[in-house]
Amino acid sequence: MVMQRLGANMLCALSIGVAAYAIVAYTALTFAAVTLRLYLPSSMAAGIPFEIAYPAIAWLCWLPNVAVAEWLVRRPGATTNLRASGAV
Repeated sequence: MVMQRLGANMLCALSIGVAAYAIVAYTALTFAAVTLRLYLPSSMAAGIPFEIAYPAIAWLCWLPNVAVAEWLVRRPGATTNLRASGAV
């Protein structure tokens, strides 16, 4: 809770564009926990042993989330004002 509050205070001190960009990035990284929980049963169903699958999945689970978040922010015609504010 303390770190969350410190992070919120830091975001408030930044410009709106940077704060919005940070929120998109943090949301993508937080959603990696959900992605991990989707990948693990899939790997078990594919017959990959847990000892082999978990280290790779734990590292790779955040990649699709960050890639989608970056695409949403940087795509042409993005509805956010991140580009206009200079955050990107």
